[in-house]
This record gives sequence, C-alpha cells and structure tokens, in this order.
Amino acid sequence: MSPHRKNRFPRRRSRRRGSILLLVIVFLTVLVLLATMLAYMSKLEAQSAENAALGVQARMSAVTGVAGARRFLAGYGGEPIAGTQSWARRQPLFSDPSETDALADTESADRAASPISVPTADPSASPTPTPIPSGHIAIDDQCARININAVQPYPATSRKTDHMPLVSPGVPAESLEALIALRLADTGREPSAARAMTQGILDARLGPDGWPGDGALRQGFEEFQTDLRRAPRGDDRPILNLGAAKTLAQMPEDLWKALEPFLTAFSSSPEIWSAPPSGRAAQRAPLNSAGARKIYETLRDAFPQAPPTLLKQFAVNLVDRRDADSLPTVYEDDVEPLPVMGYEKTVVVSEVCPDVMTPSRYGDNGEYIEIYNPLDEAVDLSGWTLNWQEGEMSLKGLLPPGGFLIVTDDIKDSNDPTPERDMAGMGSFYEVFKILPYSSKTLLVEEPDMNIPDISGTVRLFDAQRRPIDYLTYSDAAFDGINRGFQKIAPFARKGVPSLATPFEHGFDDPPTTYDCFCRDVLDERMNQPFETVAEVLTVPAMPPDQGERWIFPSVDFPGSTALGLGLLDCLTEKSVVAKESDSKDEILSFGRINLNTASRAVLSVLPGLDDALVERIVAYRERIETEDHATGFERVPFVSLSDFAANKDVWQGREAIDRLKSLMVLCPIATTRSTAFLITSTALIDRPRPGKDTRGLTCRALVNMVEGKTQVLAWEFVPPAREESLAVRGDLATQEEPRTDRTGGVWGKRVTGPAKTPNR
Repeated sequence: MSPHRKNRFPRRRSRRRGSILLLVIVFLTVLVLLATMLAYMSKLEAQSAENAALGVQARMSAVTGVAGARRFLAGYGGEPIAGTQSWARRQPLFSDPSETDALADTESADRAASPISVPTADPSASPTPTPIPSGHIAIDDQCARININAVQPYPATSRKTDHMPLVSPGVPAESLEALIALRLADTGREPSAARAMTQGILDARLGPDGWPGDGALRQGFEEFQTDLRRAPRGDDRPILNLGAAKTLAQMPEDLWKALEPFLTAFSSSPEIWSAPPSGRAAQRAPLNSAGARKIYETLRDAFPQAPPTLLKQFAVNLVDRRDADSLPTVYEDDVEPLPVMGYEKTVVVSEVCPDVMTPSRYGDNGEYIEIYNPLDEAVDLSGWTLNWQEGEMSLKGLLPPGGFLIVTDDIKDSNDPTPERDMAGMGSFYEVFKILPYSSKTLLVEEPDMNIPDISGTVRLFDAQRRPIDYLTYSDAAFDGINRGFQKIAPFARKGVPSLATPFEHGFDDPPTTYDCFCRDVLDERMNQPFETVAEVLTVPAMPPDQGERWIFPSVDFPGSTALGLGLLDCLTEKSVVAKESDSKDEILSFGRINLNTASRAVLSVLPGLDDALVERIVAYRERIETEDHATGFERVPFVSLSDFAANKDVWQGREAIDRLKSLMVLCPIATTRSTAFLITSTALIDRPRPGKDTRGLTCRALVNMVEGKTQVLAWEFVPPAREESLAVRGDLATQEEPRTDRTGGVWGKRVTGPAKTPNR
C-alpha cells in the first residue's frame, strides 16, 4: 500500500472533529443570544407591567382624589367657602391611610385645614415597597370667574330693547368687555378691540336673533337658559367649553392665556339661606312672583323678633311695589282685627273729622270725611262706596288729579231741619270752617244721614267692584274744645294722627332725612315695576298699619335702627323664575353670580357697584382673615352672606348710607357669597423606581355641582401630562365617555342630565 494512502484517513477525521467543534460553538453562541434575548424581553415585560401598574395606580389615585374632594365638599353641607381657606387651595396628597377617613368627617372639615388625601397601598405588605402616589388636589370655585354663558347682552344691540330682561342672569356685557380690555392692555394691545371680542361671544351664545331664550314672556321676564344640563331655549347656543369661546372671539393665543383663568363656562350659586335661630335651609322668596303670604312667612323666619303686623305690612308693600295694577294688596287672617293693606299709589281717605264744635244734640253738623287723589290722572268714582261703620254712601263723578272730595252731613244749612242760629262757629260745614269749594279740584258733597262715631272708628273706601281701596282708623277723639281731625300723614298710613281739622289740605309729610328722600324717589320711580335687584327692598316703606308713623325705611346702618334691615338681602331674591314649592331645593340655583369671597382682584374690579377703593378693601379684608386664621388654626369665611358683606365696616368705612345703598342696588343681582359649582383637579405623580428618572403624572378633572351636602358630577376628563398646564384653569365641560376633541381644540361631550358617578377607569 502506498504511504500516501496510509495518511489519508487520519487527516479526514481531524477535519470532522473541527466541524463538530465549530457547530458546538455556534450552537452555544445561539443559546447565549437566546438567553440574553429572553432575559432582556423578560426585563422589558416586567418593566412594562410595572409601568402599566403605575399608570393604573396613577389613574385610580387621580380619580380617588376627585372622590375625596367631593366627600370633602359634601361635608360642608352648602356652607359658604372662600378661596382663602387652605383646603380650597392646591394641596399635597398623603399616603397615610388614617387621613382618608377625615375626608368624610364634617366636624373636622369645618374646623381644620386637613389636606385632602387618597387611599394607597400599605408599603409594609411587600418586602419591596412599591412607589407611593403623590401629587396635589385643587378645588377651584367657578363663581370666582365670569360665566360666559350667563353674560347679559348689551341693551343697545338687542332687537327687543323694550323687553330687555330686568333681572340680570349674570354680569353685564360691559364687565366682560372691561376684563378683556384689561388683558389686552397687559399684552400690549389696543383695549378698544374688547368690544368686538365680547360681541362675538354674545352673538354665538344668543343665536341669530341676538336675544336670550325663545322670545316668550315667562312671568313677565325673558332669561337665559344658563343651566347647561338642560336643553337651550329657542335658538340659543350654549358655549360648552372655553376653547370655543377663544375661537368665537378670535383671540390670539397669548391673550387667551392671560384671560382664561378668569372665565368659566358653568357656575352656580344657591338660592337658599339659613333661617335663624333654627339655622335650617329655606328657599328664598322670589320678589317678582311670590305672594304676600309666602313673603310674610319668609320674613317671619328671617326676623323672628319683629312684630308680625310689621312683617305683614312690609310683605304687602313689596307686592304692591312690583305689581302693575292700581289695587292695594290685602292680607287678611284671624289674627289682625283689620286687613293689612299694601302701599299702592291710589285714592286715599286722607282725613276724618268726627267731632266739631257743634253740640251733639244738633247732630255734630259740620263733621266730614276727606278723600284725596294723589295720582296724575282723574279717577272715576262712579259706583265707589264710602263706609263709616254705622252707614255708607255711593260716590259718583270724576276726582281730578291732586283733587279733594269732602263728604259732610251739612254744607250750609240747606237741608238742616234744625239749623243752629246765632251760634258762631257751629252748625254747617261752612259755619264751622268758613270754607267752600274754591277750584275744580275741590269738591264738596252733602250726605245728611252721615253720622261718624265720635270717639273711635274706621272709615273705609271701596271701588265699584267692592274691592277695598283704603281705610283710616282713629281713636280717643273726645271733643276738647277744638275741631278735631285725624289725618293720614303718609300715603301708606292707616291710622290717623290727631290734629286740627284742615279741609282740602292733605297732611302728607316728606321723608325726614336725605337717605329717606332718596328711598322715596326710587320708590316713586320704580312703582308698579318688577324688582331689578333685591337691594330695592330697602327703598320700600315698612310700618305697622295701626301706627301713624311717618316714612320708615329698612336701614343700612351698622346695625340697623329698625326691625327690618340688611337681613332682607339674604332671604329674598329678585329672580323671577325659581322652582315651585314642590320641586327639589337642589334645583333652586342662580347662574353667573360672582363670589365675593373667592373672586380675584381683576374680576372684582370690573363689577358694577365696586370702585377701586372698595375692591382694595375687600381684598385686604380677605387677606387679614386668612392671616388671622393661620395664627389661630381656625378657618373662617370673610363674608358669610350678602347682608354680612353689606354690613362690613372694614369694607364700607367712610361710605354714607346713600352711597352704600346705590352700590348694593347694582351689585346684589350679580354677587353671591356661596357657590355650588367647583372644578376639582386631581393630579397623581408616581416616582419611578430607577433613580434619576422623571416622574410620571396623570390629571383627572371633574366639574361638580354641590347643593345641601349632595354632589353631582356634571363632567369629567383625564388630561395627559403634556396638557396639564394648559388645561389647569379650564372650565369646559366633558362627558362620562372618553373625551373627544371638537374643531376648536376643546374637550367636550354630551350634556349630563342626571346624577353621575365618579369614573372608575
């Protein structure tokens, strides 16, 4: 065998061993790569699971923060709040589970500024503690901003200026214009553009007709439908989010950012007050629709120490001030001996002269009853009746404006069967008073059978339908050597004041002070017109009918000098449309009013009735209360009610009563001290387990309505971290579905019509 053949096989076996080794190396390499990939994928999966868990935890923490804030608000039971209270400011979220129970503790919520907390997992439950949520909650009062859906239109731009709503549903358009002008100036723009921007918002809100509602009169008024939970009226188009308002007003981005914190699309305040001394919640009496009895019952709860007759008299006076008829409102019950009649400017019994110098055996000839017409037009007395208890007579003819009609038993002895001869100053009306009609405005009628009771009595006047028009009472009228008369010294007085008889002269007195004269002028100007502001009740006279007092008006003094005063601002409302007696009090709300406790300086500065000095004193007083509360550990509300605000000496220092009343008359329809709408912003921040990494956050926002301890979620949304800063002050409405974006870039959705649960996504 050749030597070459002998070496051939070993060389082949060597190559085979090399190939196998190479395959093994490759296989091992693949295994290592697979192991590495599996390990990496496992790590990625674990990290992804951890991230998902953290995301869910952040989402649930944010939602839980909203729920906690709702319970915290509900604990206040509708009590007034203020932005100065620490719990109403942005708060950290704590992980201590023991703090969670404090959210539902009403007493502790009222007393201390416990930070709002959310439940979290117990770190001791696992050897390796998971990251603990942290973050913050903010509760923003929507009444601290101007509600663009409740801004009333410019009167001059309305097509129905003669039917403009007398009761403002919110701030006037001029206030929104002033606010936009301030922001324009701050951004270096021409403030004159504010008018067009405001009108753009109004045009979009009011629809093509430029008029709120559907054009139909509702109890004499037309108002906005400012409750976004209900269908709009007519062609109105509610602005569901602030992003839409930005587009409608054609505002540049920087201007909108400067303006956005002062605007909202939804705000509400309660038309409920707490009746002393019980403190129970009661519906405010609507001035323009409630009857005298309802108003009286409300006043009785508000002023338990006041005489009932005074409250009844004031109630009928309020009704007469607002109604358009010429008939006095009558309040009758089994308590009062005489009906309580309101102050209506109509024909009155101005004087009764029951006893004169003529001896009674001759029939008191010369006694008389005087009727006066204070109106600017003649009154037809045909069919009217004059009653003096022991008899009555029918009247006829026209009583001219400013004219007098005197009815006497004997004018000039013409029909006297037993004339008093040679008795100076006695006998007929002429012999006693030496006066006869001297103009077309002085009428004299003889009724021989008239015999007025000498000592005490009541003279009544009825119209042709036997409806009471007026009456005058008198007492202690025994003859004492003079011709005694009892005069009505004020148009609303029912008890005659003793004085010398003065036929053909009324005894009406003007109000004694400048403040009272101002009230009387407002009363005359606004008589028989609906109330535009609750402060107008302070210009309506109040006095019991059994007293012959002169003009008495509710006081704005500190404190009031009469039984009725600033407390009227709390128990009455100028709203013309409120819930019926059978309706839930939860729905008795006003929309668009500004909360004097929480509104910023910029918002306060554009409100009518507040000048710069008043704004600065309001802000200074709120800051002082906050400083004192920090020192004592207690939290108070600067202004508990409108009357509390109106009576605050620190705010109104140096202001005369007339100036205070003038400011209140324009401020009250748009001001409140309580709110029911809040924007809750709950942000949860999760610390990543790897050091040096950024935190991951998620924000949940909910718009809630809170009335008498019950909260209702009107809208909510989740805000991605990138959008949190830009949406932090937004008041737009979302839905309980996943938010979607409209053409304007704002988040909005379906209107919520019923109670909503907190989302549990």
